[in-house]
Amino acid sequence: MERVTRTIKVYLSQEEFSNYLSFIKRVIEENYKGKVRYALEAFYGNKPCIIIGLTVDKTSIDIQVVADTTPWYSLTYDPYLTPRSFVSLIEHLIENATYLFAETKGKGILYYVIVPGLDVVPLRSESIRYKLIHKLLTGNLVFMFAISLAIYCVAWLLVKYYAPLALVATQFIVLLFSDRIVASMGDWELKESNPYVYLIGLRIPLEIYSQLIKNILFPKRYEIKRRIYEELMSKNLLITPDDVSYLLQEYGVYVDASDIVVKRVNLFSIVKEVFWKYNLPLPKVVLSNIILPNAAASGIFLQSTTLLVTSGLLTRLNEEEVKAVIAHEASHLKNKDPLILNLLITAEYLLRVYIFMTFMKYFNVITELAYLYVSLTVLFFLAKFIEARADIEAAIRLGTPYPLISALKKIGARRLMGELTTVDRLLSWLKWNPHPPITFRLEKLHELSKKKVISPWSEAIFSCLSDFMRTLGSLLKPRSEKYSIS
Repeated sequence: MERVTRTIKVYLSQEEFSNYLSFIKRVIEENYKGKVRYALEAFYGNKPCIIIGLTVDKTSIDIQVVADTTPWYSLTYDPYLTPRSFVSLIEHLIENATYLFAETKGKGILYYVIVPGLDVVPLRSESIRYKLIHKLLTGNLVFMFAISLAIYCVAWLLVKYYAPLALVATQFIVLLFSDRIVASMGDWELKESNPYVYLIGLRIPLEIYSQLIKNILFPKRYEIKRRIYEELMSKNLLITPDDVSYLLQEYGVYVDASDIVVKRVNLFSIVKEVFWKYNLPLPKVVLSNIILPNAAASGIFLQSTTLLVTSGLLTRLNEEEVKAVIAHEASHLKNKDPLILNLLITAEYLLRVYIFMTFMKYFNVITELAYLYVSLTVLFFLAKFIEARADIEAAIRLGTPYPLISALKKIGARRLMGELTTVDRLLSWLKWNPHPPITFRLEKLHELSKKKVISPWSEAIFSCLSDFMRTLGSLLKPRSEKYSIS
């Protein structure tokens, strides 16, 4: 048997131990319904813990999670029967759940986002603009192809056979002004004179969360936010949880100061530091007030680029992790990835049009759809090289891969749960998504801590192809060979 032990770098008070273990137990049971053999409450020394046994596809693993001021866990399994990828998924699940508990304490959480010196901008969650931003920041280019198809249909009605050229010209114009388009998606522009973002978080018990949001916090959200902003400015930017708690009581909202988080992020300085490491000019830095944790960069001229960060990213990550995500985006700008991706999309589109028009007699609805699927799958697979290279280069520039590893675990929890098996991982390689499987990204970043990379591009391309072939080969092996260890 093999035993893996990990410490999780969060702080818990003794009063939180019981709730923490209950939260972890619930998360594991909900993710592996019907797979839990047993779940016991016990003590390790004088520290409370839970011990859980899982059996998935005839492979077993025993989990022990110990509640401490710095919690830790251990996994015991047979290395000859249990794939290491499954062990990694359990690690990611426990660590993500712990990070989430440390942030929320098992409660619902609501954030007010404020940039001192700039207007209080309301969330426009119901607007078309907000929904467009959400689509563009999900990391999936399918939405962009839908827009391209709509443009093509309009162009066909207007100029008939010149529609392909019209579409290519439109894409180039959009690329040319992409930095301005991304900038327009932000709610605030951060500069040297206003570099800080304040995140005021309220932890609310789940049993009253919905009612409190519906009756008070949502109807009076702008008024409360303006009051917090005024309080912040009157306190010379030194607002405390007690100040916020006292203010909320005026609205009949009683939140203890211990359940209020006041987080200040010097976002502009973080961007400045990262771009200095790349020897790049500073981009325009904009913050979009949406809960989705993400960042995006665009612009084909280094003197005119835009970096967009969402408030959701700042609430979920610490400053080192934010720095790592921004380093990933800086790599895209340095290597002119928006231009490369546009050229790939254009090449795929023109090749598709040429093949359809040249061999039209050989195509019917089924063969057209089959060709389209294969063509776009190849395009997205090539885009994965770009994302893998950005990961690698970010780790090299920062001198360590661990902040990016931690960031990916926190913001990629849902994708991790979607890659539970080898089949899931293969499907992730074939999805119309420019990002490689997140399990691969994490493994590759861990590998970087033990090797020196000469060329991020060649390392990314070789690693992506190798892992894809290895994953495919694993599925083609007889089951008895899949878990053998040489």
